[in-house]
Amino acid sequence: MIPELPATMSAEILLKENAELRMRVACLEERCRELEEKVGKNSQNSSKPPSSDGYQKPCKNSNSPDHSDDLSADKGTDPSDEKPNPKSLRQSSGNKAGGKKGHQGTCLKQVDIPDYIEYLPVKECNKCQASLLDSEPVKYIERQVFETRETG
Repeated sequence: MIPELPATMSAEILLKENAELRMRVACLEERCRELEEKVGKNSQNSSKPPSSDGYQKPCKNSNSPDHSDDLSADKGTDPSDEKPNPKSLRQSSGNKAGGKKGHQGTCLKQVDIPDYIEYLPVKECNKCQASLLDSEPVKYIERQVFETRETG
């Protein structure tokens, strides 16, 4: 069992513990206030970009989500009466995205005689870094670059 302490010592211990608990509560209240401010920020009331708002758009009737009940009680309106966020009015066509079967696409074709040809030999193996300067190429890969010419 715990030995009995004189009344003055137990009172001092309780006062000291009480002061420590009050300091801890004050620190926790400050931390809670900071976190609530952080959660309440969006692109309209801070320097955050709109992409950080997520899919939920901010409520237009209030500045922060935790005060929406207070404002609706003051105005005498029910929060469920608010209009939902707008949805797209576009109807689906039922077609799959992309080019359709049988469609003849157009693209830039390689020209028969290019303006200039540039050979870019492979100097070393990309796996073992062995030199390939003395070996014959196994195949050639042809690529053609189109550059726009500015007139003027």
